[in-house]
Amino acid sequence: MKRLFILIPIACIAFFACNKTPKEESIAKIEVKASAATEITLTEATISGSYVIEPSSIKAEEVGFFYGTDATLKECEKVISEDQGGKFNSEIGDLTSETKYYFQAYITVRNEIKFSSILSFTTKGEAVITTDEVTNITTTSATCGGNITSDGGLAITERGICYSTSQNPTTADSKVAATSAGTGAYSCDISGLTKNTTYYVRAYAVNSVGTYYGAQQSFKTKVDPVVDPIDYIENGINLGKSILVKGKWDGTNETYLHWAPVNCGYEEKGTVNSNSDHRLGLLYQWGYGDPTLMYYSKAVAIYYDTATPSPWYDYNTITGTTSDKWNNNQGPCPAGWRLPSSAEFNVLCAGKNGLYGWVSSGTYSGNTGYKGAEFFGANTPTTEGTGVFFPAAGTRYPSSGTAASRGALGFYWSSSLDPSNSEIKGCYLYSTSTILSVYSYNYRAAANSVRCVADPE
Repeated sequence: MKRLFILIPIACIAFFACNKTPKEESIAKIEVKASAATEITLTEATISGSYVIEPSSIKAEEVGFFYGTDATLKECEKVISEDQGGKFNSEIGDLTSETKYYFQAYITVRNEIKFSSILSFTTKGEAVITTDEVTNITTTSATCGGNITSDGGLAITERGICYSTSQNPTTADSKVAATSAGTGAYSCDISGLTKNTTYYVRAYAVNSVGTYYGAQQSFKTKVDPVVDPIDYIENGINLGKSILVKGKWDGTNETYLHWAPVNCGYEEKGTVNSNSDHRLGLLYQWGYGDPTLMYYSKAVAIYYDTATPSPWYDYNTITGTTSDKWNNNQGPCPAGWRLPSSAEFNVLCAGKNGLYGWVSSGTYSGNTGYKGAEFFGANTPTTEGTGVFFPAAGTRYPSSGTAASRGALGFYWSSSLDPSNSEIKGCYLYSTSTILSVYSYNYRAAANSVRCVADPE
């Protein structure tokens, strides 16, 4: 009986010990923080938070955010986030652009909610851009720009002009990007347009959110100007109408240039296409007709069949500086006319539809049988005789003045200087039956032909 008495209390003690409720750990610290919003756009943002609970064995049951436009967040939206080891974030959308939003992080621990302090952010706005009026309109080009007065809070990475023959063009149509990004005014040159055509244009700006456009402008490219040939008059004698040639004489825009129908110094004298033929004009040493140029008062203008003057002022005498330009490029040409530049020779001889051809029996000054070369510039060649014909008028050697190469060579002075800056040479057009050279140069003491040009009014 005594042993049984001892066992009963032990069993009772064991029973009550197994059913005792364990004591919860005490929370020593709870701290909830919200971080500044990131990835803010017009309608979206990312908000982040974190928490610390001590002891760390205690975890939050729920984490998330309250957000809205009410600074007190009494009226707000709630988003539940995923706890990532004490850190959490949420992407919120459907926001209103250029609007201030407030948010705070929260956590739930043992059925109690703990909050962070309230932070705020402002959504981005749209870029503000205007389109300028179109200027510098030609048959194939124009200039237009824009002005970005606000980037909406996001950096502008590209800006420019888009255009089309249809209204409301976008960057999916033709466009010209400006050379720089960012805000402010800018300008773009548009080229490759079709003449006599209406175009629509808008300025555009691109940031990380999208593309924005200014108001639409429209313009119409010009038609080819009506340019009529003009009279070429030397010493009171009308020697015929100019030959109009189309080309990019300024290097950019296609316009017309008047070319004289005959060589400078034309005289109705001598046998056609012979050494005595003064219709082929005078042969000029460099700078003839400009008394202001040093040494050039000695330069001569002489016909091919005229006796060589003595003394002949050779390349040791006909010199000067690299600024010598034939009396402001007029040289011996009549008033309103001038020498062509070497660049203009190049356009004439190598235009986009240029044709270089040696002609063994060409028409010049109304007479046939002349040898020489004919050029059309950007004009589309049709028939022989419609371009500018340069007869092989020959030359006089710079060292001796001896006349040579009539019927075989053509030498035509330009107003341009030798690119090597030699003081005794200048650029000229040189053509034979097998060779064409535009940017060649010759001694200034050589006596060569001159073909004058005039700019349209």
